[in-house]
Parts: sequence; structure tokens; C-alpha cells
Amino acid sequence: MSLCGDACFWGSISNSFAHYMSIAHDFMPIVIIIVFGAALLLRITIQKRRLRQVTEWRKYRKMIIQFIFISITFVISNLPYTIVYFGEALGFSSFGINLLRYFLLLSNLEPMALPYATLITLPGLKEKLYALIICKVKQNTIRPTVT
Repeated sequence: MSLCGDACFWGSISNSFAHYMSIAHDFMPIVIIIVFGAALLLRITIQKRRLRQVTEWRKYRKMIIQFIFISITFVISNLPYTIVYFGEALGFSSFGINLLRYFLLLSNLEPMALPYATLITLPGLKEKLYALIICKVKQNTIRPTVT
């Protein structure tokens, strides 16, 4: 399958190498992100339980939110294309070909959304943005000094 914007070498490489490239660069990153993300959360839970500490999820909330945003952004932008490709690789010649042109637009989502996914968890960002947008002048109050 040739797509507009795809690499120009796809037509000249062997079929087995094309399958390897798709598995290594499309399918495996999605699996790795899901498996290692779950393993990270499981490791935190097991370690806290082993040390008999209460898991205070508030401490890990920013890390979890940032990880979930980045993972979901990556999976949403890459999973539809991967599903369509594997459907075609399994022998369904027109599997999702009509939807693929809409899914290709999702690949532009990832570079635009990742900075926002990381900015969300920065401390004090909400107050700084509010002060920047509103441009409220801070009034200095004069207080008498007691001598």
C-alpha cells in the first residue's frame, strides 16, 4: 500500500523487510509503551506493599497524568494505522482503506500535543498563565510601621 507522505523506499524493498519495519516501528512501540507503563505502576505498588508503606497516589499523580497523556497521545496517533496495516497484511485487501485517510491526520496530533502533555504537570504553571493572560497589576499596600 502506498500512501502520500510515506517514505519513497517502500516500493523498492522486499515484502519481508517491509513487514519487519512495520512490526519494529509501528507495532512494537505501542506494545512496549502499554506493557512498561503498566509495569511501572505495578512496580510502585509492589514496592510500597513490600516496604509496608501506604501508597500515597497524590505524590505520583503528576507523573501518572503526564505518562498517561503522553502514552494516549502516542497510541491514538499510531494505533489506527497499525491496525489497518496488519489487516492488510493478514489478507484483507481493502481493510479500512477508506478510513485510512482520516487516520493519517491523527499522525499530526502527536507532535502538537506532546508539549501540552508535559506542560500540564509543571508546578505553578496555572498561576503564571493566569497572570500573563489577565495582566492584573498587583497593588502594593502601604502599612504604617510601629516604632
